[in-house]
Amino acid sequence: MPNADTVHERPRTLEEAKAWMLDRTRKRIHPMNNLSYEDTEGVVAQLQGLDPVNWAAAWTAAGEAAFAAGVAAREAGKLEDAKAQFLRADGFFFLGRFPCPNHPDKLASAARERDAYLAAGALFDPPIERVSVPFQGEEGDGDEVVFLLRRPKGIERPPVIVMWGGVDAWKEQMTAASDLALKQGVATVAIDGPGTGESPVKGRPAPNSSFCRSSTGWPRATICRAGCPDASAVRSAATGQRGWPTSIPIGSPAASTGAVAPTSCSSATGSKARVIPTAT
Repeated sequence: MPNADTVHERPRTLEEAKAWMLDRTRKRIHPMNNLSYEDTEGVVAQLQGLDPVNWAAAWTAAGEAAFAAGVAAREAGKLEDAKAQFLRADGFFFLGRFPCPNHPDKLASAARERDAYLAAGALFDPPIERVSVPFQGEEGDGDEVVFLLRRPKGIERPPVIVMWGGVDAWKEQMTAASDLALKQGVATVAIDGPGTGESPVKGRPAPNSSFCRSSTGWPRATICRAGCPDASAVRSAATGQRGWPTSIPIGSPAASTGAVAPTSCSSATGSKARVIPTAT
């Protein structure tokens, strides 16, 4: 198998791509850091091509097998096993739609990724709650913002972090960051940024502006839902990648205290952060 780091100025061949994937899996580097080496190796060995049809077929077949195992474990009352299997399924389906669902088969994998993640999230402690709030943007936009809420136990009005990833890592990839926040007594609201996942705003010029300045005031609504009935009374911030953390404070300053900007996006557990206060 060829060296994973030898290609720089042309698309990788299938064998080169396989070497690259296994190398990153071994090193636990995005996007190959959600599955075990054994799970990844099993799919990679059967991968027949890098085109969307072959790509999605290989990963989704493994995802469906893991999801079925999760359902069986859940029905047998083995909830930890069920959670593990649903997370495996989530990892397979994530790769099935990666880096973007630019084909119907990859779009279907993205939908199954959400199914698997919600099934696993129902078994988290604290669990994930899928919530939607109305959204009114521009013509052609969707009519709701979907977010995944987790609240720390025993805190009536926790501070809130609204978080999202980048172009290819969506709200379903926010588990590690959410776990870190919850340990500090902070509620988390994971959403899809404009143009990704279930975002109501698809790809178009200046999507972040309309996303945050919607007439429904959705940032305030999500923070209220996560923290307390009065958004002005809760401490809140946003975290994300590629400049997105500043979008909510800028677009809806009354709804956010500041932005938590990671100084490194290499890993959720190893990154440092700084707070950018909202301008007044």
